[in-house]
This record gives sequence, C-alpha cells and structure tokens, in this order.
Amino acid sequence: MTDTIIPATTGLVHNVLGMRHINKVLPALGTGLIIEVTAPPGLGAPPHLHDEDAEAFYILSGELTVETQGKTVTLRPGDMCALPAGVEHAFRNASHEEVRFLAVITPGHDALAFFTEVDRAGAAGGLTPDTVEALGTANGLTFAPAA
Repeated sequence: MTDTIIPATTGLVHNVLGMRHINKVLPALGTGLIIEVTAPPGLGAPPHLHDEDAEAFYILSGELTVETQGKTVTLRPGDMCALPAGVEHAFRNASHEEVRFLAVITPGHDALAFFTEVDRAGAAGGLTPDTVEALGTANGLTFAPAA
C-alpha cells in the first residue's frame, strides 16, 4: 500500500527548468499528481496546453503571474486557479522573491513523465529548447509557437 501521510520533508524531487518540484502525491495513488513547486524570480513555463491533464495552482507564498484566455492575473497566498485540459496557459514568477505553490494535476501521468524526463535530461547536460519541446510532445504537452 502507498503511504497516505506525507511528511513535510519527503517527496520525489525534480529540477524542472530551474524550478524545484517536490512530488508529494504520485498519480498511482489515484488522486492525481500533487507537487510543491518553488520558482525563483523570473522562472515559469511558457504558453502551453495539456492534452489530458487538468492543472490547478494554489499559492502558498509569494506571487505567481498566470496568463490564460486573454487574461493576466497575479495570484497571491490563498489564491487558486483551475485550468482544464486543453486550455492554453503560461505562468511565471514576475516578482523579486521566490514563489511556492501547490500544483495539482489530474490525472497527472503525462505530467509526471514529462517532469521526470526534463529533470533527467537537465542532470545529464542535454536540456535544450528542442529537447524540452520533444519531451513535451511525447508526453501530451503542446507549447505555443514563439511569438
């Protein structure tokens, strides 16, 4: 049986494009993927959409700027946004302090595979924009064309 109590200091850790992901709950438990994300100033994700994964962000500390459906909103502690599968969105830490938030992704299998492969490629020194795009395509993620 999978542990259902997850202490603060535990979880599978990934470095995803400079952001620290602590995977608190994995999709195998049946509740989706729940990640504690720490994003330093200036980091985030470019415009993209998920084929099957819905995504929600709950802000723990700091500020996160989210762009979706023609709107740009700055989320602060206690704020949350919900993004259904297929909805293009981007996010970034536009502040001068790190931001911590929970990302809840359902069902989460594609997202976990993407994050795992990005972490692995980064650790091996092989992370390029083309590699990130290819890993995204292989895992149900589509990046918007660069403007």
